[in-house]
Amino acid sequence: MSHVLQPAFVAGSAGRLFVSCFAPAHGTDTWLLFVPPFAEEMNKSRRMLARLGYALAADGIGLCLPDLYGSGDSEGDFGDASMAIWQRDLRDIAQWLQTEHSCRRLLLGGLRYGALLAMSSRAALPDVAACLLWQPIAKGQQQLTQFLRLRQAAAIMGGGAKETLKDLQQQLDQGQSLEVAGYLLPAELAAAMAAQNLAELAPPAGLPLHWLELSRDPERPVMPASRQVIDAWQGQGSQVMMAGVSGDPFWSTQELVDAPELVTASLRCLQEIVGS
Repeated sequence: MSHVLQPAFVAGSAGRLFVSCFAPAHGTDTWLLFVPPFAEEMNKSRRMLARLGYALAADGIGLCLPDLYGSGDSEGDFGDASMAIWQRDLRDIAQWLQTEHSCRRLLLGGLRYGALLAMSSRAALPDVAACLLWQPIAKGQQQLTQFLRLRQAAAIMGGGAKETLKDLQQQLDQGQSLEVAGYLLPAELAAAMAAQNLAELAPPAGLPLHWLELSRDPERPVMPASRQVIDAWQGQGSQVMMAGVSGDPFWSTQELVDAPELVTASLRCLQEIVGS
């Protein structure tokens, strides 16, 4: 066997955190801490993230997939989560990888909102050797708006009272938590998400960063929001390598779908870094 799946619990600042570690059978000192997307997108992405883990472990790189506080199999309720807790979670897990898995080269990645959260947490982590971002969300407000639309859709389907995005945002601004698609969204977390802007989180010059976007036409230019972030980062001297990859948005499709070329492209990116 070329890899070993090692589930574990890590002591976090607010409660125990469940992590899935895909480890090469003979061990490794190189680990990718990959932050999953937000809420239900995380559940729809587990299959693809596991495929990434198997591929990396077979090539000698470990993958750690965390369930942040209040999500998945970690302790706590989603309604008690906060940005500060999640950022501390990532710090605690990175330190655990150092002590428990002898991690000496930490890679950092994330999918969708997970990419934004990863970059907002990077400075507090042990030295990061490189970053791998899948379909990053440029602004937290974008994720928040998409999430609130799920509540709007549910109200329409259920024949309930119509709520506008403005109505929902006003409730959050007044400090009210909102029930959305089975998740209790805390007002504090929503405000912290809305304030996040990927363009303001440029990685330092010299830190390799691979930005991968899925599209049915990988030759299509990157999305305008992505282009703005990449241009802003490169203008500050950041080393950003962007590539389009053929595939469907598996985090939002009704049926489970795979994007094997995304795994292949990711492996190629990380091989360049590990081999350097």
